[in-house]
Amino acid sequence: MKALSTHVFSRLYRIRPEQPNASGSISMTPEPDAAESTEVSPDGLTYTIKLKANVRWHPPVNRPMTADDVVFSWDRFMGKLPGTTPAVNSEKLTFVKSVSAVDERTVRFTLTRKYGPFFSFLADPTTISLMPKETGTAFDPAKVMVGSGPWMFDSWEPGVRYKFKRFDQWHGGPAPYFDALEINVVPEYAQRLNNFLAGNLDALGIDGLDYDRAKKQIAGIHAVMSANTSTYGVSFSHVTDKSRPNSPWTDVRVRRAVSMAINRDELYEAGYSVSQLKAAGLKVPEVWGAYVPQAFPAAYVHPNEGAAKQYMKYDPTAAKKLLDEAGGGFKAPFHYAPAYGRVPTLAAELIVQYLKKIGIELTAEPEDYPSKFVPFTYGGEFEGLAMAGQGGFPDPGNFLEGFYSKDSQRNPSRVEDPKVEEYVKKYYDELDDQKRITIIREWQNYLYEQMYNVPTGMIGDSSVVVYQPYMRGMQDHVAGGYGYGGEATPYFWRDA
Repeated sequence: MKALSTHVFSRLYRIRPEQPNASGSISMTPEPDAAESTEVSPDGLTYTIKLKANVRWHPPVNRPMTADDVVFSWDRFMGKLPGTTPAVNSEKLTFVKSVSAVDERTVRFTLTRKYGPFFSFLADPTTISLMPKETGTAFDPAKVMVGSGPWMFDSWEPGVRYKFKRFDQWHGGPAPYFDALEINVVPEYAQRLNNFLAGNLDALGIDGLDYDRAKKQIAGIHAVMSANTSTYGVSFSHVTDKSRPNSPWTDVRVRRAVSMAINRDELYEAGYSVSQLKAAGLKVPEVWGAYVPQAFPAAYVHPNEGAAKQYMKYDPTAAKKLLDEAGGGFKAPFHYAPAYGRVPTLAAELIVQYLKKIGIELTAEPEDYPSKFVPFTYGGEFEGLAMAGQGGFPDPGNFLEGFYSKDSQRNPSRVEDPKVEEYVKKYYDELDDQKRITIIREWQNYLYEQMYNVPTGMIGDSSVVVYQPYMRGMQDHVAGGYGYGGEATPYFWRDA
């Protein structure tokens, strides 16, 4: 739903859609969406935002957006309105003290502390999306979506398709260029592939093994490859709690041994068929796992160049030696969510094999995503090892704070490390973008040494999206994270 909602709902800022560079990355630059301009106080604690005059709500509201709508959206997201509860991710927003309307088109955010990447926060689809104050009275938000984005909600058939219509009064016009948009829900990859090859789908995230076939069958198809926007890897239960006698992974040597036992090149080839894509003529962005995704090229520290690069290299002999020095092999459950897709499931299966070779016997425990994995395992309520990931954030700091800060609900290894908390404060206190880059690179090198989570690779089942020959605009409008619906699709068109 996060990705679907971005078709309909505006945000105050968004990530600027761009043509990716040679590595598949865009700059991830926040730019105004519903906002016209922002004034920041010298102490960095107050952001006064002027709204664009031409932002309008879809029918049945059909009026200009006001500052009261923004305040309403904030209060609804935080569970401050009658009958509402705090939304998922609301715990990330404790640094916002208040949101208030100054006048009809001006809203003020007052912070409890400095938050350097504040504009990226406003652009994050996983936080506040703007909704009219009539939500819940003029219409039922459980049945329809009413926003101010490029697409108006038309209809949906659960488990089948979602339909949207062009909003011809969108403030980002003259786009969208299509009159309508239909998103079909096709769970099985083989069926999606056949539909694409038959011309029934405009786009498809394709398996590397099938790209050459599609290229030969459909002359002139377009391939768009984007840099990794997610992180994924092996987590350890209560990793910093050394009082747990049955948790050998509280010893950093064990975690480093786990990392060295994983053959990442083989894993990526099995998951993404990298050699097949290259043989078909594509320049494939790296899928090497790290603590910050490759989508942030300035902030990204490559695993083979970091402070502890020796622990990211495949070396099962050295891994077993290090494990033996720490007390030898052990048995443990291994939790993962098949709902993440084919590639993460394959990764979990291969990692069980890799670790068995050095004396670690894992018992695979696949878990239902909504009922078990998200409420328990993802938050650190498990024993043993687990595969967990995160993605779609507009700022690199979100990835490190989320997985490693003791106050985060997205901390599967339940890391409690004063050094990490120092980095969190230092990073978010810094208002200068370039200085934050220096801080986050140092922070990653520290994490490479500690290996609280062992990075393995990206979550997505595909590293390449193919489009039918008649499609245009995709290469120049790549979105950041979950914002695809509002940041990219409005600028696609069909060649007559």
